[in-house]
Amino acid sequence: MQSSVVVVRGMWEAFLGQDIPAALAAFDPDVEWDGRNFPDGKVSRGHQAVLEHVGRWREMWEGWEVTIEDVIDAGEDRVLTLIRERGRSKAGIEMDELHATRGQGRQDPLPQGLL
Repeated sequence: MQSSVVVVRGMWEAFLGQDIPAALAAFDPDVEWDGRNFPDGKVSRGHQAVLEHVGRWREMWEGWEVTIEDVIDAGEDRVLTLIRERGRSKAGIEMDELHATRGQGRQDPLPQGLL
């Protein structure tokens, strides 16, 4: 069994390398995805919810870059990932932000959304 940190880091590396099937493999097929960072966002389930949310997010940017700052074992199968997002929206807004995402592992796959 892989540690949750290894699973999460592998998911991010796959996502950043455009290997979407490998990134999705890190998630439970019934993953709960919180997409409420959009005005009309909602909590939904499944790999399709992940794909739709990330696709909508990407569409908002002329340029969008994500880097992994750190992946931290937070105990009890929980993982905290620090990511930096940089970009320029189609509306001309510049972004350079550090975000923290939380995931819970149970070894593999992850039952909560991280992308």
